[in-house]
Amino acid sequence: MKKLILMFVGVAALSFAACDNKAGGAKDSDSVKKAETEAPAPAPAPEAPAADAAAQAGDAAQKAGDAAQKVEDAAQKVEDAAQKVEDAAKK
Repeated sequence: MKKLILMFVGVAALSFAACDNKAGGAKDSDSVKKAETEAPAPAPAPEAPAADAAAQAGDAAQKAGDAAQKVEDAAQKVEDAAQKVEDAAKK
């Protein structure tokens, strides 16, 4: 969630940087020539990176679940081995 918020803040910062602080600059000067080209297309919506981030988070959660299962299996094997050692010590 923090990454998503940071991404939106970054997009806002880039949009302000694209203005190049010229919001009121044209009013101060008589010799400013207007650009005859069209403005560039707006930046694409940030939904695609958010979807990628969600997919990566899901993959990470799956890997964490798999790792937890492996740890539980290893712990069970250690307990079984400890039980065998105790049984062998009793004989």
